[in-house]
Amino acid sequence: MEPISRSQKKRDAQALQRAGKRLIDLSEGQLAALDVPDELKEAIQLAWQLNQKQEAYRRQVQYIGRLMRQLEPQQVASALRETEPGQELEKRRFRQIERLRDGLVSGDDKLVEWVLEHAPEADRAQLNKLVAGTRSTGRPASRKTASRNLFRYLNQLSLDM
Repeated sequence: MEPISRSQKKRDAQALQRAGKRLIDLSEGQLAALDVPDELKEAIQLAWQLNQKQEAYRRQVQYIGRLMRQLEPQQVASALRETEPGQELEKRRFRQIERLRDGLVSGDDKLVEWVLEHAPEADRAQLNKLVAGTRSTGRPASRKTASRNLFRYLNQLSLDM
């Protein structure tokens, strides 16, 4: 058997770090569903608390990569494959809520009725207040904040899209 070169070892370590970053991007529910050691889950949860621009975050990603070396390569690959469909669904829902918000901001009042119909827990007064805030003639920064608040409200609702 031929010895592994230093360059190959570095490439392998970097690949594990990239995989670790993909695991850091998971939601809490997706992380809980993974079949990985608790030590790795705790390291990922700690990385969530760190600022990505700090050195501590980079070291934490390296640590996650080192923990992943202890796993079987098939286990890492299957864990990442399990998360991909969930991430795609989250991204799709995010884009749908953005389009819904943009439609409400542009003045499509039929969408207010649609939201109330598809999310029974929605509060008409709250929704109308948030939509009106995005249409106000105030400062652009306040409209942007109102738009962000509207998005958060829509995201909290259990909309069937």
